[in-house]
Amino acid sequence: MLPQADTLLVEATVRTILVVDDNEVNRALLLRQLKRLGHEATAVASGVQALEAVAATPYAVVLMDCRMPEMDGMEATRRIRETEAGTGRRVPIVAVTANAMEADREACFDAGMDDFLTKPVMMESLRAVLDRFVLGIGEETKAACT
Repeated sequence: MLPQADTLLVEATVRTILVVDDNEVNRALLLRQLKRLGHEATAVASGVQALEAVAATPYAVVLMDCRMPEMDGMEATRRIRETEAGTGRRVPIVAVTANAMEADREACFDAGMDDFLTKPVMMESLRAVLDRFVLGIGEETKAACT
């Protein structure tokens, strides 16, 4: 017996990753890396677009650039968390930033992000984050991602 079309849509969508970055080259690189790792992904160029995308689609993970014009990743994350309040749903949001200082990491976690990747994003770190959040493999991988 084949699954209903609605089930297939949900299963396909839940595995999709959202890339949020204002830099076209960074978006293209992350999309290419995700494809090589076997994941479906879509990309947007701003925090505002991220809010709209997350409201419309149940992403498996959001890879969020921290510094963007109009609305940065911190504010976008805070707003996503506000919309999730009381719903029982929480999309994993992973900071993607060139700022690797401990204070930067703490600011990301304070905003509601779940993990942290530094640019340039290495395939091994990206794989570890996705294994953890998409596949549920290895809680210990969080330390390896930074």
